Amino acid sequence: ETGLREMKGIDDEMKQIAHDHFKTDDVKGLLERLRTDRQYTFRSEAEVIAYAQSAVDRAAVRVHDWFGFVPDAKLLVKPFPAYQKASGGGFYSAGSVDGTRPGTYELGTYEPETISKIGMESTAFHEAYPGHHLQASVALFGKGLHPVLRYIYVSSTAEGWGLYSERLADEMGLYSSDIDRLGMLSAQAFRAARLVVDPGMHVLGWTREQAIDYMLEHTADSRAYIETEVDRYLAVPGQATAYMIGSLEIQRLRHDAEQKLGPRFDIKAFHDVILRDGSVTLPMLQAAVERWARE
Repeated sequence: ETGLREMKGIDDEMKQIAHDHFKTDDVKGLLERLRTDRQYTFRSEAEVIAYAQSAVDRAAVRVHDWFGFVPDAKLLVKPFPAYQKASGGGFYSAGSVDGTRPGTYELGTYEPETISKIGMESTAFHEAYPGHHLQASVALFGKGLHPVLRYIYVSSTAEGWGLYSERLADEMGLYSSDIDRLGMLSAQAFRAARLVVDPGMHVLGWTREQAIDYMLEHTADSRAYIETEVDRYLAVPGQATAYMIGSLEIQRLRHDAEQKLGPRFDIKAFHDVILRDGSVTLPMLQAAVERWARE
């Protein structure tokens, strides 16, 4: 039910952008054109990396207006290594606590003419700033954090923060075009679809094909990619729901704090509370935010 509700809201947002800026009501057709038309794809690996680096650089500057504690932690943006070259998307690895190894945001650059610009910025913000790189760096370099909490990984908070960061980047004015904002919404739709098909299969008895059909209908990704995703959900029940569930919980905690504190609400302080204890469980996160608001 949560997935269906979120999907409806995201669809409405995408329809508004499609109508206002691209003069069409066919969102699915527009997303397909943005993913395949050569004017919206890259010409070289260097161009892919430069596009991602530009987004990361913008976010690295703006993040200081939205967070009180921003560690001086280096981040490298680079292509996947040769053995992983054909992989798509992006992946973040944290640096070392002694600072000798920087954090890395690696991304797919294979056949750049087939890689669309749509979604590139939202992935960069998810993996780098204000997403996982900031999240991991606060845990690594924050004061007084228990050593276990520097490294522990709870999907709902870790990936929930990554997805929240994609939306936050829009608030921060980081997206460079309506194409990039559509990419952000398309990625949100994919995470909402997971809330539908994961319990659909594991609780309501959906077949693999039903799950694939739903995702084909509501997202712009290829059948081949969706099949690999659905197989992942079959193999690891529940994990894929962590992204949207965690993001919605962070949004709820923020809304509740804003209601309680009114003009005293400080977005920098709120974000610092969300990140300061590392990737804890959602009930622990709720307790921390409520304690902060009370104090």
